[in-house]
Amino acid sequence: MARSFIIGSILMQALMNSSDLRAPFFYQAGHIGCVLIHGFTGTPFAVRGLGKSLYSRDITVYAPCLPGHGTRPKDLIGISYKEWIDAGRNAVRKVQNHCDIVFIIGLSMGGTIALYLASEMSVQGCVSIASPIDGSYFQKPGYAIVKRFFRYWPKWHSLKKPHHPELGYRWYPLPAVDMFLELLKTARQRLPRVSCPLLLIHSESDPEVPLSHMNQISNAVCSEVKQSIVLKIKKHAVTLGREKEKIFDQIGLFVERTGRISETTLSDCPTCA
Repeated sequence: MARSFIIGSILMQALMNSSDLRAPFFYQAGHIGCVLIHGFTGTPFAVRGLGKSLYSRDITVYAPCLPGHGTRPKDLIGISYKEWIDAGRNAVRKVQNHCDIVFIIGLSMGGTIALYLASEMSVQGCVSIASPIDGSYFQKPGYAIVKRFFRYWPKWHSLKKPHHPELGYRWYPLPAVDMFLELLKTARQRLPRVSCPLLLIHSESDPEVPLSHMNQISNAVCSEVKQSIVLKIKKHAVTLGREKEKIFDQIGLFVERTGRISETTLSDCPTCA
């Protein structure tokens, strides 16, 4: 067991040293485009499989790497949550330069950012996957004391494995956690401004973000078209889980169907041509 763990660690470290796996990616295809946003301390690797699936449907895909991510945990310290939002905003504009119809899709904190952007930008739809929205859940007893003595806190579930499943950080930089909590607070306040078609996906037994967060989002937004999918698995990064192909299909269908409706709306608008 120890030998396989060591070998797995060596192999995964070799993979992580390849910047291509963690780098942003852009797949240009048709006139429908999607921005994919990864989660806190994660990398674009977590949504790369989803990106390839959408690209196979002739959908243009762009996944940025958020500031402070994809390098070393200390690089997250000093980054404002507003910089993450700006990175997502710039990604949407990039795809809008190539596509008439644009969706924002985010995993975990990436979904929180997607919701924030959907509250202020003209997009045709939003997909929020396992996204947190209530910061009080993450402010555990003793957190304020821990911050006074530690700058980093380990991801215990990650340290038990030979590699991090998202090719992300194994440690939380605590100053960055404060920015994460600020983002949740700000995004939560903006939920009533979200009116575009919305797809929410969450695991019934998510070990990191309870299902109640999805329900809070659904109840707060003003979207007339919204769909919720609850997965019968115990997984947070569901884009890397055993049911990922089913999830990719559901997201692809949502984008295609909603995109066709948007196409009809655009064709009927004399000033939109």
